[in-house]
Amino acid sequence: MEFYGEHESEVSTSQILFLPGQGRLVTLTEDNFLHLWEINGLSLEEKKSTHLDGRLKKISVLCLVPSADNAGSLILLGTEGGNIYHLDADRFTVTEDLIYQDLVAKGAPDFKVNPGAVEALIAQPGHPGRLLIGYARGLIVLWDRLAGRAVASFVASQQLESLAWRSDGSQFVSSHNDGSFVVWSAEGNSGPESAEPLEPPNTPYGPYPCKAIGKILWAHDSGTSFTVFGGGMPRASYGDKFTVTVMKNSGGGSAGSDEDGGGESGGEDDDDGSKHSLLDLTSKVVDFLLAGKTLLVLAEEELVAVDLSEESWPPVPSPYLNAIHASAVTCLAHATDVTPRVAQWLREAAAKERGTGGKGVWPALGGKVEESRAADATEDLLVTGHEDGSVKIWSCAGVSLSPLAVVRTNRYFLGDDLDEPPPENGDDEEEEEDEWPPFRKVGHYDPYSDDPRLAVKKVALCGRSGRLVVGGTAGQVIVFELSDPSAADQPSTAEPIRVKADLVTEKEGFTWKGHSALAAREKALPQKGAKSAFAAKTIVQVSPPASINSLALSNSWGLVAAGTAHGLVLLDALLNAAVVAKCTLNAQGRRKMLHPLTMWLLVWESGFLCAQDREVGNLEYKNGGEVSRRLDVSVSV
Repeated sequence: MEFYGEHESEVSTSQILFLPGQGRLVTLTEDNFLHLWEINGLSLEEKKSTHLDGRLKKISVLCLVPSADNAGSLILLGTEGGNIYHLDADRFTVTEDLIYQDLVAKGAPDFKVNPGAVEALIAQPGHPGRLLIGYARGLIVLWDRLAGRAVASFVASQQLESLAWRSDGSQFVSSHNDGSFVVWSAEGNSGPESAEPLEPPNTPYGPYPCKAIGKILWAHDSGTSFTVFGGGMPRASYGDKFTVTVMKNSGGGSAGSDEDGGGESGGEDDDDGSKHSLLDLTSKVVDFLLAGKTLLVLAEEELVAVDLSEESWPPVPSPYLNAIHASAVTCLAHATDVTPRVAQWLREAAAKERGTGGKGVWPALGGKVEESRAADATEDLLVTGHEDGSVKIWSCAGVSLSPLAVVRTNRYFLGDDLDEPPPENGDDEEEEEDEWPPFRKVGHYDPYSDDPRLAVKKVALCGRSGRLVVGGTAGQVIVFELSDPSAADQPSTAEPIRVKADLVTEKEGFTWKGHSALAAREKALPQKGAKSAFAAKTIVQVSPPASINSLALSNSWGLVAAGTAHGLVLLDALLNAAVVAKCTLNAQGRRKMLHPLTMWLLVWESGFLCAQDREVGNLEYKNGGEVSRRLDVSVSV
């Protein structure tokens, strides 16, 4: 279930804070306004808003804590000026209570400079009255907000970025702008001096200068600890990477397992059960959190979930919020009146595909929209073609688009950057795992295409049979057949039949100066994950290899028609043979080329097929007869 809300002012949202058990949330926008939202029915409505005036009152961090009398909730507002304001979450008004920076800094008499902005505010587990306050210049104070005094102080040598508690509240970890993190004991010192860290700063990707660790999480469960942080990569080598690091330590006592900043683990499990993996995303990481043993990573272009309960840390397929533009969308088709049988087969195939992503369940359980569609009712599907040669089928009957199937056409071709197939043995995989840092690609968003000729230009899906036809940039037309994924006779693994259709040859005085056709693979690459319910039956290569700009199919006749700028091809999908390859270039040379077949219709009536083009006229294919061109007829479509 999804809810959608929009701020009246067109400003970006910088932070979101949920109010547990209330069906409400608070958003902070870049103009320093706080907005209170409430879920009513199926909508997200804005109820109230407030703000703080002044440059020094610019809100930098939010923290939800119980009120002093435990009668309600307070939202603590850390500011750029260093003071902490109180917002009554129930009335949504700023109270007169205030935690002054000067008062907090007195708890660390050995810290002589201005602490700077408030960078982190987190309540101590088991002690809701205690608050860990982190300032930009490295001062960290454990503050008793009920007594109004400092319990302990800690001073880091580097600028502070983030704080995280151990689950029992006995220790905490701080991350810094030099790519390091430090573990501290919450007990501090008995004297006025600031406490020392439990261990030296850990720079996982040092010793060379590293980027800041903007956020860090520290979770413990049954003697195993997980340290998750964003950033921290070497500036010179990987400063442009968007990463989230996950470090597992079976000892449970330390935040990191690779104290020397290097190591040979490379993502594999060590003998002691420790593991280190570097999740590599294609778009900028906005935020991440741990929901149980599932890591949720929000990037600018997608939402990624990783199951940390399994040894391989597999991704968890998302039931919604899928990036439809994971690869750039190059064409669309709306399939209407799709029969319940075809829709059910696609859903079963999608369920099998989700089953290959691990046993983890999606961690967000907010509700479900009940379907009111009749069992025998047809439905509509959306088919998208993409720049990388993939085709995706989406269910558009619910609140959001749900992916049903992914068909990848690049498996059947050799492109500019696709000549080397993946290794069939595990030696190369082990070498990749031994690399440092141990990068691991996650997410589906990939704006880069290996070969522009793979781009899909036209798609067509038959709602009765499930036959899918894909037309590409280099004149390739692929016919896929759909079968019941639960049946014993799964889609055939035989290689598709390849058909050549020549519209114009060099003997006719025509020279093609465009891109070449894609080279065919002798054997298609295996499909990742579960086997697709679609199996390629026929691959037609049109020559010249111009872009396919029109497609149509007939389920009753078993015919597929494709048009390019040079003519049209009619394929018998049952016999896997080209019935017609008709050139529409002007033979007399009066016109070098007619307009492309950008719009033409196929009409099956009284035993014959008629293709209408707005420049050529009528092309008629009679049942059992030959194709004739009517030059004396001018048709306007």
